[in-house]
Amino acid sequence: MDDNLKIMKEILKELVEIKRGINILASVQQDKAFKGLSKVRGKRKHMYKMFTGKNSLEDIAKQLKTTHENVRLFSIECQKAGLVEFVKGKGRTKYPKKLL
Repeated sequence: MDDNLKIMKEILKELVEIKRGINILASVQQDKAFKGLSKVRGKRKHMYKMFTGKNSLEDIAKQLKTTHENVRLFSIECQKAGLVEFVKGKGRTKYPKKLL
């Protein structure tokens, strides 16, 4: 039993170190995302506000009087930057949802 306890403690120490590393990487990525978001202006800013997970790309485009393609491209940019994820909407449609 003592050997198992030692092994578990070593594993726990390694996991704590891994978590620290992940937190550092996530912090750097989050800083980049916030800087990118602070540059967003005009319709894109309104698009981002509408990325609630409840609006389809088409709905957002109609409300902001822009094209579906503009909304789609911006949502993909946001996803790559770690600002947005896509959640299940109606049918096979996925809706953008902001993470920050």
